[in-house]
Amino acid sequence: MKTNMTAHAFYDRMTRFEYIIDTVGIGKVAARYQDVDAKNRVAFFELTTTGVIIVRNKDNMVVTAYIAREQQAIKVWRGANGKKKMPAPLYKKINQNAVARENQPC
Repeated sequence: MKTNMTAHAFYDRMTRFEYIIDTVGIGKVAARYQDVDAKNRVAFFELTTTGVIIVRNKDNMVVTAYIAREQQAIKVWRGANGKKKMPAPLYKKINQNAVARENQPC
């Protein structure tokens, strides 16, 4: 299955995507949160089971992805699930990714 990517994702973030795949993997979507930025653009933030956040635009095209910090992951989780607590294995995985996160390309 082909994933649609924006030009930014394809040309500017491909090294980061490859790094994520090679280190922690993409995983499956565990939570999805919709947000609107200051310019009224809709974005969807997907937190995966490997602690990666994938950002998609309103057309479901991948804009970027990154290995999440704890607070970034919690924001997406709570946006999708309210006060429901994040599962312990997911929380643990996010914290285990610290070294990979610090080494991920820009």
